[in-house]
Amino acid sequence: MAASLSGKRSRHERIVASPSFEYVYNENRRKHAFLNGARLFNDGFWVSSRFPSLSDVLETIRSDIDIFHAAPKRDQLFAQPLMNFVAHRRGLKTALLPHCVENASHENYYKAPGITFSKGKPLDPEGKELSLAHWAGAIGLPSHDVFSGAWKEFSRAALARVHKRDDSYSHFR
Repeated sequence: MAASLSGKRSRHERIVASPSFEYVYNENRRKHAFLNGARLFNDGFWVSSRFPSLSDVLETIRSDIDIFHAAPKRDQLFAQPLMNFVAHRRGLKTALLPHCVENASHENYYKAPGITFSKGKPLDPEGKELSLAHWAGAIGLPSHDVFSGAWKEFSRAALARVHKRDDSYSHFR
């Protein structure tokens, strides 16, 4: 059992910050019991020692290579179908972030409509707090969206912390 984000013991290995309803698998998922009806996710947090290693990921793919290639929604390799497949095939248990953290949103897409900021926190249209921002498909730094100011502020703060460190620890100088 893993400690949940609320501090209570949990039987979950992954907390899903953002479910994905359309992006992960195609209709072939219905042919496989472990995929049919599985909770699909876009982003989340590992909260267990059962976090799959790279060799776990490769072993899982190799063991079911035909299903792995038949089930993804798109023909290219993307992180979401890959990690969903591994989590579902290995039987890892998931929970939705809003079920674990009070007032948490399941939204995290940086272009989601209706996102606002209040007291420095991003909020969804229902006033629930976003825990992360997923820059899916972004090819540059944010500049004209609701997260632009926060991104720049956090980037400046992170750079300031890096510069405060001893030179032997900094890779940015």
